[in-house]
Amino acid sequence: MSKTKKHIDVYEYVDNAPDYAEETAALWSWSLNCEYPTPFTLFMDLIGYSEEHFGEALVKDTTAVGLGYVEQSYLADAMKEYSNRPRDIEDWITELLEIETR
Repeated sequence: MSKTKKHIDVYEYVDNAPDYAEETAALWSWSLNCEYPTPFTLFMDLIGYSEEHFGEALVKDTTAVGLGYVEQSYLADAMKEYSNRPRDIEDWITELLEIETR
């Protein structure tokens, strides 16, 4: 059974992120406070997710992403997490996006 079938909404999915995706989930949650393009969108571009799944980068102007110290910290933690388990993080993001679009 897919994880998406077990989760009612995106917030439950993020709140129950596995240990290996906790920092990525935290970045997504924090990015809800930001205007587009968000730090999470930039993260998807940096790891190549956007190019692979959407055919292009989502952030056209990286200076448009508001990256204060807190956002940089969240982004750095998510990047470290991705470097340890890239495929798992990509799969987690795919499920997250599927839930968001339901």
